Amino acid sequence: MSRDGRRRRILVLNQYYWPGVEATAHLLTELCEALAEDYEVEVVTGVLHGHEDAPREDEHNGVRIVRVASTSYERSELGRRAVNYFSYLGAALAHALRGPAPDLVLCMTDPPIVGDLGVAVGRRFGIPVLVISQDVFPEIATELDRLRNPAVVGVLGGLVGAYLRRADRIVAIGETMRDRLEAKGAPPERLRVIPNWVDTRAITPQPRDNEWAGTHDLVSRFVVMHSGNVGHAQDLDSLVRAATFLRDRDDLRIV
Repeated sequence: MSRDGRRRRILVLNQYYWPGVEATAHLLTELCEALAEDYEVEVVTGVLHGHEDAPREDEHNGVRIVRVASTSYERSELGRRAVNYFSYLGAALAHALRGPAPDLVLCMTDPPIVGDLGVAVGRRFGIPVLVISQDVFPEIATELDRLRNPAVVGVLGGLVGAYLRRADRIVAIGETMRDRLEAKGAPPERLRVIPNWVDTRAITPQPRDNEWAGTHDLVSRFVVMHSGNVGHAQDLDSLVRAATFLRDRDDLRIV
């Protein structure tokens, strides 16, 4: 509670949120719903591909959701993804600056430079800014050969470095990421490591002999499972190659 007795207000900026299927959407939704037990939480998100008819203003499990007018192209093509990013950034900034003053700005890294918006809003209202970093950008794009233009890489690197130097707190999801963010300019005293989590109330061990396993002939098999993102950074080709070496194992199934 604030000194005047009202609940403190957290403004959250991230392009993806419920009902999105993105990993950051799931994580951020769980985090915001937990925070909503003690704070007034407003999430400013974008229009999601496949959910264009979702209401522009909504409430879900105690969290107020504002979906600003952004494009919602399918994300596989980098140019269209960039249009989604910048349309969201412009609309989200306009909404945040017009709204009432929050007590904290919280950002993830969708888009990768949304932290700069958070810093701008924080300076406008004189409030702290917290960035939870899920990627090291633009390095991840250059390593995957998705971004080649050196001028663009330089500009994006400068924008990321700007919010890393100015945010009041930066959360890294692992020690190696912490070291990388520090090398990119984040002050070490402002860095904290908080690993990503799983809701152990929703995901619990289940009997091996279940309907889904029976349908897919997995009950008596040795199962290797990949659970998570299937994208350019996950190197799924390695798993496929490994499967070809083990194709003579009748007891093995890769899911």
